[in-house]
Amino acid sequence: MVKSKKQANAKRELGMPVIGKHERTAAIWIIATLISIFLRPLFRVNVVAGKEKLPKKSGYLLVPNHVTNLDGLGMAYFIFWRLRRAPHFLAKESLFRIPVVGSWLTHLGQIPVFRTTKTRNNEPMQAAVEYLKAGQVVCIYPEGTLTREPNLWPMRGKSGAFRLVL
Repeated sequence: MVKSKKQANAKRELGMPVIGKHERTAAIWIIATLISIFLRPLFRVNVVAGKEKLPKKSGYLLVPNHVTNLDGLGMAYFIFWRLRRAPHFLAKESLFRIPVVGSWLTHLGQIPVFRTTKTRNNEPMQAAVEYLKAGQVVCIYPEGTLTREPNLWPMRGKSGAFRLVL
């Protein structure tokens, strides 16, 4: 019982991001530029085909697989610099508890997901739906975590991505 009260308090402490008037704000530009300085030497993001099929203005959901710790940064780079859109990720709430990083994540429109609770995470899912309705890009990893498969095959997905599609 005590554990569930702590979890409920943790949910209340972290607020959901607020959707701004502009998709690519000055703060997102600054962070994207800083991240790209470190990311470009590490790996090259190359779009082979299909980028032209993604909407330029309306909202949509990107559902990639999560195989390395740099996947989020790589997807953010791809969404911001290649698609020219602002990325909004559903991310584990423990990232939002890191000093300075957590406040920036919320300020940049990232959505905390509470993985330790047994509830359905309706509040983060509703925030993601609001971003989609506002015509923005939401990225969710269907497995909810890094793959633990030795050959880096995707693990069994959770229902979150499907629930957002519905």
